[in-house]
Amino acid sequence: MKLKKFKKRLSTEQLMAILNTKYPHINYIPGENLNLMDATNDILRKMWADKIKYPTITHIKKKMNMCERSILKMAKLNKLPSRECI
Repeated sequence: MKLKKFKKRLSTEQLMAILNTKYPHINYIPGENLNLMDATNDILRKMWADKIKYPTITHIKKKMNMCERSILKMAKLNKLPSRECI
């Protein structure tokens, strides 16, 4: 299955107009990052460094509801140090 590329991207104002009409109860703060992948990476980065609360990857796995392989892959993509060094 081939994905179609968007020929024309919408401007920020057009995207905000669509967001406001579809979801009027959401208050968007200009400059706020709404990307879910960035939010997941931030959570993983905080959990990765906290070895007291999350001593093993299994504890992170349960909290994030992800498999170990995905967590390790995300850590590698984000260039996080090994947990032994922390």
